[in-house]
Amino acid sequence: MGGVNGISVKDRKTNTVAEEIKVQLAAGKNKIEVSVMNEAGAESIAETFEILNTKEVGKPSLYMVTIGVSKYSDKKFNLNYASKDAENMLSLFKQDSLFKSVNELILNNEAATLTNEMKIKSFLEKATINDHVIVFVAGHGVLDANLNYYLANHDMDFSKPEQNGLAYEK
Repeated sequence: MGGVNGISVKDRKTNTVAEEIKVQLAAGKNKIEVSVMNEAGAESIAETFEILNTKEVGKPSLYMVTIGVSKYSDKKFNLNYASKDAENMLSLFKQDSLFKSVNELILNNEAATLTNEMKIKSFLEKATINDHVIVFVAGHGVLDANLNYYLANHDMDFSKPEQNGLAYEK
């Protein structure tokens, strides 16, 4: 069930667990992996199997996030085409008939801030298992003094990217 969402067997009286778990399957081949982790964090050898879901699901929806920053608070870092590239990429997918619908979150130029980027997770949580997700980013990437990578937001201080820059791991 994945990490902290797993099934605890800590207080069980026997060494066996028999429990029915419902798993939502994507269309096509699904890889299922099961393992056990003890309190010390040691994990057992994983048991892996595949299940083929042949159920027709129809066209997927697309959830697309575009971040394009051409205009920065510090104008000496401005770019010519980053926001245009983000707009063009979204336009390209909106014309495509592969998807039932195209859901979009656009964070270009002044909208590319940490506050707005925290909305990405809640936006993408609406996607179902058979939907497609694309995150397109155009703009500067910056390393801090410790070589941590940041996406340069509109209002980022390029000498201190940890302030208002979007950390790569997020």
